Amino acid sequence: MTQENQNDIFTPHVPELNLEEHGEMLSEFTTEVLDLLIEAKNAVLALEAIPNDQESLHKAFKVFYTIKGLATFLNLSDIYQLAKNAEGLFDALRKGLLPFDEMVADVALEAIDSLRALLDLLNEQIANHGKLSREYLDVSAVVLKIQALNESAIPGRIRKVIDDKRSGKIPLVSLPVSSESDSRVKILKRQQELIRERELAIRLSQQAQKMAAEKSDMLASMSHEMRTLINAIMGFSDLLVKGDLEEKQKIFLRSISSSAELLLDIINNILDLAKIERGKLKLEAISFNLRDLVESVFQIIRARLEQKQILLFFNIDPEVTLGLKGDPTRFRQILINLLGNAVKFTEKGEVGLTVSLDPHVDNTAAMDRSRAYLRFKVSDTGIGISETKLKYIFEPFMQGDKTIAREYGGTGLGLAISKSYIETMGGKIWVESSVGDGSDFIFQVSFPVDEAFGHETTQDMTKVFDLAAGKSVAVIDKDKRQALKSLCQSYHMQTIDLPLICEESFNVLTAHAQQGKAVDIIFIDTIGFKDDAYLLANKLQQDERFAQAKIIAVTSDIKIGVSNEAYKACFDDYLLRPVIRSEFFNLIQKTFDRSSSSQDATIVSSSETTSCAGIEVLIVDDSATNIELIKAYFESIECVGDFAVNGQEAIEKIKQKRYDICFMDLQMPVMNGFAATQIIRSQISQDLPIIALTAADAPEDKEKCQEIGFTDFLSKPFNMNEFKDKIIRYGRHKH
Repeated sequence: MTQENQNDIFTPHVPELNLEEHGEMLSEFTTEVLDLLIEAKNAVLALEAIPNDQESLHKAFKVFYTIKGLATFLNLSDIYQLAKNAEGLFDALRKGLLPFDEMVADVALEAIDSLRALLDLLNEQIANHGKLSREYLDVSAVVLKIQALNESAIPGRIRKVIDDKRSGKIPLVSLPVSSESDSRVKILKRQQELIRERELAIRLSQQAQKMAAEKSDMLASMSHEMRTLINAIMGFSDLLVKGDLEEKQKIFLRSISSSAELLLDIINNILDLAKIERGKLKLEAISFNLRDLVESVFQIIRARLEQKQILLFFNIDPEVTLGLKGDPTRFRQILINLLGNAVKFTEKGEVGLTVSLDPHVDNTAAMDRSRAYLRFKVSDTGIGISETKLKYIFEPFMQGDKTIAREYGGTGLGLAISKSYIETMGGKIWVESSVGDGSDFIFQVSFPVDEAFGHETTQDMTKVFDLAAGKSVAVIDKDKRQALKSLCQSYHMQTIDLPLICEESFNVLTAHAQQGKAVDIIFIDTIGFKDDAYLLANKLQQDERFAQAKIIAVTSDIKIGVSNEAYKACFDDYLLRPVIRSEFFNLIQKTFDRSSSSQDATIVSSSETTSCAGIEVLIVDDSATNIELIKAYFESIECVGDFAVNGQEAIEKIKQKRYDICFMDLQMPVMNGFAATQIIRSQISQDLPIIALTAADAPEDKEKCQEIGFTDFLSKPFNMNEFKDKIIRYGRHKH
C-alpha cells in the first residue's frame, strides 16, 4: 500500500458531541442522511440492472459527497471517513476507471448499511446526552475493502490525474453517457421510480404508524381525564335526584345526567375510532342476555326523545336464543348509535328494533347449533337518506348533508364506529332508505350460544306471575304489534278485546261492568290517542263502576310521571314504552301486592336490600371531586370508608389497618395503582380484594389489571349501584 493510502487508514472513534451548540443540527443531520442513504441504495439497485448508468452513478457519488461535507462540519470522523471512501469509489465508477460488478455492489451496499448503523448509534447518543449503552461499531473493515478496490483498480499515474482533477489543476470532464437504447433507458427510469416509491411508501407508513400511536396515546389520556369529570357529574346528579327536591329541579338534573351520557358516547366513539385505525380494537367474550341488553338500550334511548311523540318498540322473535356470548359493551354501543340516530332524525311516527333469525342461514339444520345467526333491523319513519348520500353514510365524520350537524348535532362517528364493530364481529351492515320515507339499518352477526344466560330471573317472575294471573286487563293501544297485550297474556291475565276508538272502548268497558265483570287494570296509549286518552281516562275516573280499576298511561315520555299535571289528574300510574320487564314487574307489584307495606314498593336488587354495615373500605383516588362524590354516596348507604390520594399512602394505610376491600385508581402521582398493587400482592396480602377504579376500559387494560393482581375492574363513570354491588360482593369475603 502506498504512503498516500497509509495516511487514509483510521481508527474507530466515538464522536464527541457538542449537543448544546449542535444538538438541533445533529438531529437534522441524522434525518437528512437517512433520506440520502435511501437514495444511494436505490441507485445501487438500479446499477445492478444497468451497471454503467451514469445517472445512478452520479446520484450515488453526490450522496456520499454530501454526507462527507456534513460530517466534516459536525466533526463526525468515522462517518466522514466512510463517506469519503465511498465517494471515491463512485467517483471512479462514474469515470469508468472501475467496472461495476457484483463485488462492487456488495461493498457499496455494505458501506450504506454501515453508515445507517453509525446513524443509529448517533441517534442513541443524541437521545442519551452523548452516552452509548452498547459497543461502538468498527467500520475499518468496510473502509479497507473500499480502499482495496480503489487501489487495485486505479494505477498510480491515473490516480495522480484524479487527484489533480480534485485539486483543480485539471478541469473535471465527465465521460459521455452510455449509448443504451431508449427502451432500456425507459425501463431503468421506471425501475428507479418504483424503488423510490417503495422506499417512500415504507417511510410514510412508518410515519403514519407513529402518528397514529401518538394520537391514540393522546386520546387515551384525554379520555381518562374526561371520564373522571363525567363520573362526578353523573354521580352527583344521581344523588341529588334521589333527594328532596322540587319536580322541576329533578327534571333539570336528569337533563344534566342525560347530557353527560351523550358526551360519554362521543368520547367512547373517538377513542374506539383511534383503536380501529391502529388495528388495536379487541373484542371481549362475555356471556349476556340479549333481552336484558336490548331493554337497557331502550332505557337510554327513551331519555333522548326530548318530548317527541314517537312510538318506541322492539320485537325479539321467540325463536331467537337469548343467552349469547360476545362483547356486550360494544354491541350495546352499536344499538345505541343506530337507535340514537333514528330518534335524532325522526320527529313523529315510530322508531324500533326487530331481532330475528338470519333468513340466509339455516339456524336449525346445517349450521353449528352452538352459534346463533341473527338479523337486526333498526327502523324509523324519519327524514330518510337520498340515494346519492347512501354510499358514504358509514364514513367517519360524514353525515348525509352539511346542514345535518347544525340542525341535528352529532359528530358523524356513530355509523362508522358501528360498522367497524359489526365487521370486527364477522358481520355486515347496510341501509335501505329514501328521502321522506324513513330508513332501515340492517345488520347480520352471529354469536356463540350460552343457554345459561338466557333464562329469566325465576324468583321475580314467579312473584309477578302469581300476582297477575287471572286479573282482568284492558289494553287500549294503537300499537299494531300489540306488544303490551301479548305481555299481559303471557302472565295469564284476562285481556278484553277493544276497538281502536276511545269512545267505543268506553262503551265496551261499560258493558262489561254492567255484566258484573270487573276490570282490574286499564292501559291507555297516550301517544297514539293523544288528548282522547286523557278524556277517556278522566271519564273512567268519574265513573263509580271503575272505582277499583287502576288506569295506567302508556307513553314514551319519561317526564310524564313528574311534570304533567293532566296525567296526575287522570291516571293512577304510568308505564313507559317500550315495555321493560322490570318496570312491568314493579307496576304489577305496586298495583296488586296488597301485602306490601308501601304503595311504592318495587322489586329491587339484592344490593339495594343488603347493608354495607361493618365492611371496611379503602378508596385510593387522587381526584378530590371523586373522593367527595364517594363520601356523599357512603353517607346515603351508611357506609364508612378511609381515603388515600396515591399508591404509597394506600400501602401505609393497609399496613396499619385490616380492610375488607380496596378500590384503587390506576393513574395517580407519587405511585400509581399498578405499582401499589404489585407491592401489596408481593409484600402485604394476596387475598385483599382490590378493585381497579379507572377511566380506562379497554380489554387490554383489564388484562393488564388481571396480570398485576387486581381482583376486579370498575370503570368510570360508574353507576353507584354497581359500586355498592362490588362492596357487598367482595367486602363480605373475609380474607
